[in-house]
Amino acid sequence: MTDKEMFNRMEGRAGFQKPMLTMREAAMFTGLSKNTLYKLIQADKIRHYRPNGKLVYFRRDELEAWLMKNPSGGE
Repeated sequence: MTDKEMFNRMEGRAGFQKPMLTMREAAMFTGLSKNTLYKLIQADKIRHYRPNGKLVYFRRDELEAWLMKNPSGGE
């Protein structure tokens, strides 16, 4: 089972979509590696939150908006 499938299954059981995602969940949600997400954070290209100064969290709606930026081609 892929990480994406596990993520979808986890949310299906919970019956709701989490508004805040951990680094691992964000990686599963976007299909990007954690390493790539860290690079995007360092380059200040993706919004994130560090409430305790260490662990990184993302808002689901902001990740979705970021993924939908810069559409190309087609209608």
